[in-house]
Amino acid sequence: MGEQVLVEGDGARAANIFSQVREMAPDNVEVIGGLARALVAMGDTAQAREILDGLSDEQAKKPEISRARAALEVASAPAVDTSALESRLAANADDHDARFELASAKMGAGDRDAAADALLKIIAADRDWNEGAARQKFLQLLEAQGLEDPWSSAQRRRLSAVLFT
Repeated sequence: MGEQVLVEGDGARAANIFSQVREMAPDNVEVIGGLARALVAMGDTAQAREILDGLSDEQAKKPEISRARAALEVASAPAVDTSALESRLAANADDHDARFELASAKMGAGDRDAAADALLKIIAADRDWNEGAARQKFLQLLEAQGLEDPWSSAQRRRLSAVLFT
C-alpha cells in the first residue's frame, strides 16, 4: 500500500505507512527502501540518508536499497540556474559538459523527461564521452524511478534505440 501511495505522489502518507510497517518488520529492505524514497519525496533527504547509512553491508547491497540511494542522489543535486547552460548549448550544441550539467540540474529539479532527453543526446552523439558518464547518469535516473516503472521502461527503449540503431 505504501508503494501505491508513493506512486500517487503523497510522500508524507507513504512515509507514515512505511514507518508503521517498519515497526513490525524493522529489517525488511523493501520497507526500508520505500521509507527512504518516501522521505526523499517529502524533501527530507537528511533523514533518508541517515536511514540508508545505518544499514548493514548485507542490506545495503539489496536492489531496494540501491533504488533508494539512487533516488536520494538524484534529489540531492543542487538547484541550479540553467540559463547559462542553455546559452552555452545554444552557442555550441556539441558542448557535452554543458548538456551533462543541464541534465543533472533537471534531475535535481524533478524534470526527469528533460534530464533523460539531455542524457540521450549525449549518448547518441558520443556514447563513450567522459568514460560513459551520460549512460551511467541515465541508468541512475531509471533506477531512482524504479526499473519496473512504465516511464523507465519507455526510457530503456529509447536508450536501446540510440545504442542499437
